[in-house]
Amino acid sequence: MPSLGQHSVLVLPIELSGYPFADSTLQDLATVFNGAGVSATGYYESVASFYAKSSYGALNLSYTIAPKYVSSYSPSALYALNSDPTDGATSMLRSALGAYKQTSGDTCSSFDSDSDGLIDATILIYSCPDNSRDSTIQSLDKADLYWAYCSWDYAKKSEASTVSPIGNAYMWASYDFMYIGATSPHVDAHTYIHESGHLMGLPDYYCYDTVSNPTTGKKSHPSPLGGVAMMDENVSDHDIATKFALGWLHPYVVTGPCSLTLAPSEQNGDCLLLPAKGSRWNGSAFTEYLLLELYTPTSLNELDATTAYSYHPKGYTTPGVRLLHVDARIVDWSSGAYEEDPAGTFISGHFYGVGANNTPSRRHGEASSGNYDAIKLLQADGTNSLSYGSGKGKNSNLFASGSSFSIKTLASDFPKGATFNDGESLNYQIAFQSVDAAGVQLAVTAL
Repeated sequence: MPSLGQHSVLVLPIELSGYPFADSTLQDLATVFNGAGVSATGYYESVASFYAKSSYGALNLSYTIAPKYVSSYSPSALYALNSDPTDGATSMLRSALGAYKQTSGDTCSSFDSDSDGLIDATILIYSCPDNSRDSTIQSLDKADLYWAYCSWDYAKKSEASTVSPIGNAYMWASYDFMYIGATSPHVDAHTYIHESGHLMGLPDYYCYDTVSNPTTGKKSHPSPLGGVAMMDENVSDHDIATKFALGWLHPYVVTGPCSLTLAPSEQNGDCLLLPAKGSRWNGSAFTEYLLLELYTPTSLNELDATTAYSYHPKGYTTPGVRLLHVDARIVDWSSGAYEEDPAGTFISGHFYGVGANNTPSRRHGEASSGNYDAIKLLQADGTNSLSYGSGKGKNSNLFASGSSFSIKTLASDFPKGATFNDGESLNYQIAFQSVDAAGVQLAVTAL
C-alpha cells in the first residue's frame, strides 16, 4: 500500500458460518476505518484520520466497505482447507473479491494506484472472535488463523490484470479488535492502524525471540524501541524513524557543530539526523544514523499516555527527547552483502531488504552475527534495560533539560562499543539545553 498520496482501499467483511455479523458491527466498521477522528469513534482516531495526522497530510486513505460476503465455511472448516493457516485467509480473499466484483460491477481498478494489475491492499475482516478473546476459537486444533496479520496471494501474482486487478497484499483481522479499548458504538482502531503499517512494508519492532540476562539468567523478550510506537506495541504515534522511511518528513542533517531548536515532532515532523558516515551519508532513510525527536504526550500520543491500552505499556507522560539508533542498511538477502547505493544497483533475481531486525532470528547478512537492531532507543538513564525487556514507557528513557549524549557514554547500547555498527565513529556530543512541551534547544559540538 502506498505511503504517499490519496488512495482508496477495499474492506471485505467475511461472515463465517455460525458467526453472523450484527448490523451494528458493519456500521462500526465504516466508523473505525473512515471516521472523522475521535469525535466519530469516541475513543481513538480512525485508521484514515490517524494516517492523515501521522503523515502530516502526506497520506490520505478512504475505505470502501463492501457488503458482507457470506461464506459457507465455519472457522474450523476454513482452517482445514490447507496446512498453512494463511491458506484459509487467502482463499477468502479470492472468493470474496470475486463475489464483490460480480455483484457490484466494480473492476477494482481504483484500488490499484500504480496500475500493475494488483490491488494495492485489501482488508478482510472476519466475523468470529480472535483466538485470544474466545475459548471456542482458542480450542481449535490450529487457532493461529484467527488473529490479526498481513500476508499476500503470491501464487496468483502471475495473473495480474490492469483491466480487473486481482488481490495480492491483504490484512486478515477479526471484527472484535474494534472493541479492545472501546464498546460499540465507540470503536478502537489501534490494531488496524498497526496492521496497515505492515501493508506499507513496515516490520514489527517488538522482539519475537527471548534472550537470557547474563546477570540474572532470566529469559525475557528484549524491547529495543521501548514499546512506545505504533509498530512496536500498538500504542502512540509512529516513531520518527518510521515516518522518515515512509517519506513523510525531511530531517535536519548534522554536517558540523551547530545549535538548533526543534518543535515537537507531532506538529511538523521536526527531527535531527546524525549520520554514521558524516558527509558520506547516502541521503536516504536506508542507511545507519542517529535520529532524534521531541516527544510530547499530545495529539496521537495523548490517549495512550494517559490510558493503558490492554496489556501494553503506557506512553511517556512528559515531554522529552527520544534518541534512536537506526540501522536500516539494505542487504542482498541472497548473498548477505550490504548494498550501499540507495538508487538501487540491484541484481536481477536477488531479494533485498533491511538486514537488521529487532528480532535476532529475522536478521540477514552481517546483521545476523552482529546483533544489530533495526531501531533501538538509546536510554537517557544509561541502563540499557530495554535489552532485557524492562523499562518500557519510563520517562527516564527520554533526554531532559541539561542532559547530554555522546556515543562513548552509552557504549553498551552499541554492539561494537563506542562506534556505529558499520565501525564508524561519531565525533560529536549533543547537549540538550532546554526541553519542554514547546520545543528543544540543543547544541552539537565536535569531540
